[in-house]
Amino acid sequence: MIRHLALAALVALGACSPSSSDTTPPATALPVILNVHDRLDAAHDAERLLIFSAPERNADLELMRDRIAMRALEVEERDITVAWLVGPADGRFGEQELSVEAVEELRLVMDLDSAHFGGVLVGKDGGVKERYARATDLNVIFALIDLMPMRQAEMDDR
Repeated sequence: MIRHLALAALVALGACSPSSSDTTPPATALPVILNVHDRLDAAHDAERLLIFSAPERNADLELMRDRIAMRALEVEERDITVAWLVGPADGRFGEQELSVEAVEELRLVMDLDSAHFGGVLVGKDGGVKERYARATDLNVIFALIDLMPMRQAEMDDR
């Protein structure tokens, strides 16, 4: 009985499948980013980057996560990929996980202090456009992006 309850709890938590005959294939994961420079090169002329770094989950980080999630369509419309660097080892670049070394390297390349919250906006040309020391209203970030020459051309084309 206890084993059945433990199994039921694990199934409910998603830790295991209800039976060993379950044939559902696991979701295909994107490869872990090992080389930050290659990923940044791939972003050139294709996407803008918003990179946020914090020593741990904090109010500024969570506020930016919430704001970006609520306005995901506007983020996508502006070709923005968001990277999150939390603590020494937790990093995501868009949908891809970052290796521990890549988290450290991205902070170094973008001059982000691992001891404090910080953010950086990188344009499609690869240049740093703005830095943020606190959670920032997305209207401010979007207004800056919308003034960029590449964004102006994109809006004219649409």
